[in-house]
Amino acid sequence: MPIFSAENAFRRGLEELVDGRAVAAAESFQTAILIEVQQGVRRPQMRYLSYYGLARAQAHGATPQAIQACETAARRDFFNPDLLLNLAKVYLLAGKMTKALVHFDR
Repeated sequence: MPIFSAENAFRRGLEELVDGRAVAAAESFQTAILIEVQQGVRRPQMRYLSYYGLARAQAHGATPQAIQACETAARRDFFNPDLLLNLAKVYLLAGKMTKALVHFDR
């Protein structure tokens, strides 16, 4: 079950991402992740990690860390289509068209 304060930070990040404020969104998603770490959550929300990777890629380019965040989230929660979409978007930002198309298709 999500922690209320982490979920609030995540929702704030989604709003910031929609508003085109990727740097602020990445910070909000990172806050959600850190709250879970501080609370010792056993099964962290992979959507927090995925959206963090996407926001980082939009803010700072598709760095290896951004790609890794999205890959990890998509691998651990492989039934969530949003995480596959985020991974495809990050691959696209990285110029990895073939990988992006594979994940867009999935």
